[in-house]
Order: sequence, then structure tokens, then C-alpha cells
Amino acid sequence: MNAESVVTVAVVGVEFGWGSAGLLDTLVRRIREKTTRPMRFVGMSSGLGRPLLRDSGIERWYELSEDDPKSYAEVARAEGISAALSVLDAPAAKALEAVGVPTVFVDALPFLWTSGDTDWLPADVSVYCAQRCPELPEEARELFTRVEGLHWVGAVVPDGSLGSATPVESAEAGRALVVLGGLRSPQLDDVTIYPRLVVPPVLRALRSHGFDSVHVCGNLPDELVKQFADLHGQGLRVTAGPFGRGEFGRALRQSEMVLTQPGLMTLLEAGTAGAPLVRLPPQNVAGIFQARFHRDTVADGIGVPWPEFVVSEFAAVAARADGELAANEVVYGGIARGLDHLDEVHRLLVERTEDAISQTRRTPPDAWPGLVRAVGTDGADEVAEHLFKLIDRGGKT
Repeated sequence: MNAESVVTVAVVGVEFGWGSAGLLDTLVRRIREKTTRPMRFVGMSSGLGRPLLRDSGIERWYELSEDDPKSYAEVARAEGISAALSVLDAPAAKALEAVGVPTVFVDALPFLWTSGDTDWLPADVSVYCAQRCPELPEEARELFTRVEGLHWVGAVVPDGSLGSATPVESAEAGRALVVLGGLRSPQLDDVTIYPRLVVPPVLRALRSHGFDSVHVCGNLPDELVKQFADLHGQGLRVTAGPFGRGEFGRALRQSEMVLTQPGLMTLLEAGTAGAPLVRLPPQNVAGIFQARFHRDTVADGIGVPWPEFVVSEFAAVAARADGELAANEVVYGGIARGLDHLDEVHRLLVERTEDAISQTRRTPPDAWPGLVRAVGTDGADEVAEHLFKLIDRGGKT
């Protein structure tokens, strides 16, 4: 292949929270750093994550649907696409392969697959990069025997170097970062329910621990942003809204404490920064597993569990026998019913968050990178190398 010819790569992320957008941003930047050839990127779908990708240098975006395979073929021809990079969007990966575009599929959540998800598994993609996890359930392990192009990679994080064993020097005492993420999923109609249940008790717990400034980072509707910002009169200055990728990294390092729903990318990025962290109640079944991984590799006692009458983790995990969608229905349904007991939920979450903040302050600084130590931090480099090999060979590696 002529090193001077421009290589066009299609990128796509799943319409579920912001995790795939964060992964795509990290991967596109790392690919640009490592490549020796001119390269351009074209985006497909990924509407939810586009605000986070505004500085990633993606040339243009196309709205496509896996239900219309012709549209993928048309864009591939028009743009001269050599390969594709799909983060967690299995149907898009399958559609791209079906029209002859060799694809690297990046799976940050390999532990979620069960026999109920068999039809979703993109087993025939050219390269399947599965991010290592502390524990892989047997049902997922069995499914992966069907994936011919499987490669296990480390965590895909912006900075592969671990945070030091001392608190981040730029952190400001009394400043907290609350991370809610993208909130939206195809099964979720009302993205306000989780923040309405969780954010007010978190702010009260922070105030009781002497914090004076907090930023709530998430895909929040304007009316909720105003409600949270209005709480500054109670002794806590509150700002709210999304961050770009660079801004988010700086916020992690400048905050005395991070309180986050257990999204995998935030847990990993906070770990690389060595940031003290409280795990908030999980938003979905993936969050249940990710919270357990973080607990087992970092520290117990720094998590805020749901009251059992809101979400039963046992029931949610058991529902996985019928696939991830069924398990998430259990979680979303429980969270929605929590609104019927708002005062009780708020009271319990205030107590549990206060306890978790106290435990976090007692946790040794060298514990925070525990999760990234367990899975490695070289995932972005590994995925980039697999993409380069795929482009050079013009197909499966």
C-alpha cells in the first residue's frame, strides 16, 4: 500500500450513554499519533456522543441504520472507506462487514454477553478487540469461542500512565465532580429519573462533608440543570452540564473527589488519574458488574448501593439469562418505581453517600489505580495496531 495515499476510516459508537464516544475520541487521537500515513475519519450515526467528539477531527457524519444495508455500501463507495472502527455498536459492525468494509469491533463490556444475546454477537468481524476485565462469566467465555478474530486488549484510556500514589497536586480542596454520563439508552424514555433520585442526596451529603463547589457532568435536560444550579443558596456552589473530552480529564484531576455512576470509562480514567472516587448507584446491569469489579480491585465501602426495594441486583443479574435487554428492564423498572418512594430513597442515599465519602477519605491513595492495574492501560495502542494491520492487509488479520 502507498504510504502517501489517504486512508479513510469510518467510525461509529453505540447509542447508549457516553462511554463509546469517550472510547472513540481516545482511539481516534491515538491512531493519529501513531500513524505514518495520511488518514481521515468519517462518522456514522453516534448522535448521542457527537458533542463529546467535536474536537476529534471527524470530517463529516452520516445518519445510517443497520436496517438499510444499502446506505452503508453507498457511503463506503462515496467516501472510499478502507476500514471501520465500531465501538460497542454490534449491528453497525455487522452491517459494515456485510457490505465489504473490514471492521475492528471494540468491546469494552465483554462480560455482559450471555446465550440470550447470541444473535447480537458480531462473531464474524475482521478484528474483535475485547477489553480485559477482572472476571469473565462462563457464559461469555463460551460465546467467545465462536469469535475467530478475537484479541484481548487493555483498557482504552487517554493516558496509559497510572496516577501517582499521592493525591493529584492540582486537586482543589472542597471541589467535587459528580459524573452521570450520557443517561440515555434505547430502552429508556425518561432520562431525568436517575438524576432526580440520586443528585439531590449526593449534593446534601457533599455539603455535610464540607464541600463548597461541585460540577454535575451529564446529559441533563435544561430544567434539571437549573434546579441543581439553584442549590447554591444552601452553601454549595453547583454548576452543571457536559464537558468536552479534554475538559473532563482536567476536571478529574482538579477535583478533590469524584462521585460517579459506575460507568466503565469513568472508573478507568479516574483510576489512571489516581482520583479519589465514590461509586454512585448503577444505572444499568453493566454498572452492577463494573461496580463489583471496582470494589474488588480498588476498595470496598466506597460504593452507594440502591435500596433493595428500588433495585435488586440479584434479580437484575438473574434476568441476564434472557439477555442484557431483559436485565436492563429490571434495573430501569426499579429506578422508575423509586420515584414513588422519593423521600425514603433520598434519606437512605444521603446516609449511604455520607458513609462512602468518609470511607473514600480513609482509602490509601495507592488503591485508586487498582482497576487499571488489573486490566492494563495499553488498549488504545493495541487497537490502533490491529487497525493498521487490517488496512495494510486489506481484510481479515
